[in-house]
Amino acid sequence: MRNNKINQYFSIVKNNWFMLKYVFKYSSKVVIFRFIGSIIEVIVTYVSLNLSKWIFDGLEFGIGITVVVLILLWGLNCVIINLYSCFCEVLYYPLKKIIVSKEIFLDYIYKSAKIDQLNFQNTEFYNIYSRGLNEINERAYNVLNTFFRFFSVIMQSIIITTEVNSVNSCFAIIGIISATICTYMTALRNKVNYNENKENTQNVREREYIKRISYIPEFTYDIKMHKNLIDLLKERFSNSTTKYVKILKKYAIRKIVIDQFVSIVNVLSMTVIPWIIIIQQLSSNFISLGEATLLINAANILPNRFSSIFSIFGQFANHSLYIDNLKKILNHEENIEKNSGLIFNSNNYDIDINNLKFRYNEDNSYAISDLQLKIKFGEKLAIVGFNGAGKSTLVKLLLRLYDPEEGNILVNGINMRNYSVKSLRDNIGIINQDYHIYSFSVAENILLKPVESDSDIYIVNESLKKVGLYDKISKWTNGINTCISKEFDEKGEYLSGGEKQRLALARIYASNYKCIILDEPTNSLDPISEKDFIRTALEIFKEKTVIVISHKLSLVKRFPRICFMSNGNILEEGTHEYLMKKNGNYSTFYNAQFKDKN
Repeated sequence: MRNNKINQYFSIVKNNWFMLKYVFKYSSKVVIFRFIGSIIEVIVTYVSLNLSKWIFDGLEFGIGITVVVLILLWGLNCVIINLYSCFCEVLYYPLKKIIVSKEIFLDYIYKSAKIDQLNFQNTEFYNIYSRGLNEINERAYNVLNTFFRFFSVIMQSIIITTEVNSVNSCFAIIGIISATICTYMTALRNKVNYNENKENTQNVREREYIKRISYIPEFTYDIKMHKNLIDLLKERFSNSTTKYVKILKKYAIRKIVIDQFVSIVNVLSMTVIPWIIIIQQLSSNFISLGEATLLINAANILPNRFSSIFSIFGQFANHSLYIDNLKKILNHEENIEKNSGLIFNSNNYDIDINNLKFRYNEDNSYAISDLQLKIKFGEKLAIVGFNGAGKSTLVKLLLRLYDPEEGNILVNGINMRNYSVKSLRDNIGIINQDYHIYSFSVAENILLKPVESDSDIYIVNESLKKVGLYDKISKWTNGINTCISKEFDEKGEYLSGGEKQRLALARIYASNYKCIILDEPTNSLDPISEKDFIRTALEIFKEKTVIVISHKLSLVKRFPRICFMSNGNILEEGTHEYLMKKNGNYSTFYNAQFKDKN
């Protein structure tokens, strides 16, 4: 039990230090400014505590002019302090906070690219990821503020206790008792807040998702065209809001009880008990009027400072709870995405799949079952079958987004797992049915990186020529620097569905992959456009391996090799003519499609 407590304390220290390192690394000067701010807080507290005493003592001893000068000097000092505080709080700190949060976010998205894809299909992991993402903007800076607040209140408490003990030591004892009670209650409050936040994560995510649907162009189109969709969104949003409110109410009673108890303790320790003591001391002439004002000030300040010392421990613990989510992502151990292994440097890309088995989790049946397949470099292969046959799962295994449960995939005779995953993916590209065109420039959409050289511009232009978009885009005012859509640029342009797919094809061409996978890439195209798209792809990738995944047999019947897939396995393969003569699964599937068209 004791060891668990010690480990918990060490964990709190490590988590908070984890966030402070970001501040020290990316905004070290803000630490100096915060230190100066803390010293100012200590001075202000000391003067505020004693000012009324000095004034009354000065009047009592007949040095009124000195008192006036003192007040004027303190007023001038307050103006200077306010200017400094205003500069820091309004300008300097927010700018530095943005810099730190930017660096944390960059680390976060870099790490997200290295987290195994299967994790993002786990709801609990996704909730942790979401909570971690929410901590990026504020948490590092809040930890820094808490650290210097701790330093400040320690110094203030020492000064106030020293001053008060010279008059009446009871006030220090009252402050410690009050602070101890309030700290315990604050720790309970923080735990309640965290549990409420954790329990509501799913509801917050769903509400935010529906909000995004309301303004993202792809979804607003559906809202206009499908009259019942808005009712569905309203119902889902209302349901998640109802659950959200229910959880708020569940924890609200606990918060009210804790807050009211703390309020009662504060009233007793800062007003009722101190005034009883002060009146008794004054009536007995044990203290002067100046000393009475010092005790009154101390009664209001000291419990707060003692409470702050203890509550700051609670704040560090509270920070630790939230930072833990961030750390779980940033320190997440990769499996597939470890960038270690052999560097792929061959001119070939032969694929040999042996006895492959895969399922998404132990409760599911196998999506891929005992699959065997060989693909020679430069081959043009079509994999067809019903929806749910396992085609797209096979693609994800070929891209090594997942690892098989059994069996292996060899690339040039070497197990895919032995290669550096980055090196492997530098040689295999995909256009799938869910490809994305971003609201960036044409060049950035093709390169998927900033344009850095004349060589980059040359690659972009050559890629556009290959896919037949060069003439159109070169006529735009900003050419390849034109933004796709007007979301961030009024001078942006739009492309049709077919043109977007050609742009995606240009992206693949620019990357010079050895193996290209087209996974249901023409679902949204008319028959003429999709045949034109496939013809263009086969032409520009004639020396590469091309694997087309489709359930449209009319699209792939000219391929020299067609594999029919069902229930996670290859049941038949050959040319269209051979498979039709065989009169098996492929023939039945083809005839069914042909009959439907007729």
